[in-house]
Amino acid sequence: MQHIEAVLQGEQRSMRAVVLPVKFIGGVLVIGSGLALGREGLTVQMGATFGHWLAHQFRLQEGDIKVLIAAGAGLAAAFNAPLAGAIFVFEELLRRFNVRVAVATLSACGAAQAVMHAMIGSHLVFSVPAIEIDLFPGYLLFCIFGGLIGLLGVIYSQSIIATLNAADRMDSISVELRAAAVGAIVGLFAYFWPATVGGGEPLVQDALNGGYPAMTIAVVLVARFVLGPLFYAPGLPWGLFAPMLVIGAAAGALFGFAVATVLPAVTIPMAAHVVVGMGALFVSVVGAPLTGIALVVEMTGATALFVPLLTACATTLAV
Repeated sequence: MQHIEAVLQGEQRSMRAVVLPVKFIGGVLVIGSGLALGREGLTVQMGATFGHWLAHQFRLQEGDIKVLIAAGAGLAAAFNAPLAGAIFVFEELLRRFNVRVAVATLSACGAAQAVMHAMIGSHLVFSVPAIEIDLFPGYLLFCIFGGLIGLLGVIYSQSIIATLNAADRMDSISVELRAAAVGAIVGLFAYFWPATVGGGEPLVQDALNGGYPAMTIAVVLVARFVLGPLFYAPGLPWGLFAPMLVIGAAAGALFGFAVATVLPAVTIPMAAHVVVGMGALFVSVVGAPLTGIALVVEMTGATALFVPLLTACATTLAV
């Protein structure tokens, strides 16, 4: 991701085509082996690299090359979320709005969505029941929840930085040995707590359905909180977004259990806490509120949670 931003800002010029097979094969092996990783980072890098390669095949000018790189970097194919993919390009990669890039990015995300629908059909990533939230105390609770998620996001970000620094200090250890250590840790988690490994989509869906007790949710939260930074540090081909959604969902479920215990008269559905938790943690770590809100709504179809998401993400950003 950082390399793509550097190319778009003119700090670097090259994007090697070899990234495509390396990321594709590496991603299949890493995610298929059960590591707690996401696919979005891979799709962004492969899409941007393909755009760069395609622009060179047509011998386009430097400005047009960057347009195709940005258009290919949308998240539409990763999360079945074309609008969030387009917003991500402007909010996170470019950090500005450009009409030419908008035309190319919207076209690319729309085409990617059409191909996906033709191949695998149209369906939401997560199934969420109809949700209604009372103005009070519902929105006040989501405001408080957003602040708590903001603190969790700060701790998670610092954990990632700490593991990256630790990995930099381990240059004397061979890459093969470090990879073996990561694989051994995954094996232990898979053996003793199989639900804590993998991409995490079944975990999120079960949390949305209220299928886990509070203690299980707490174990999932701690395990994924540890595994995310641990796997990110060695430089494995993966994405940071999907693991954050699992942690946010678990945090939301725990907050839902706490509300039900302390304020039993409040009837906010568990799914609402889970969905808002996913969006708020994404916003806290990535710092892209429009992308986070659009992403979660497109993945769940929970348009009734727009205002709770806005409320929670506002306090998350403030923290």
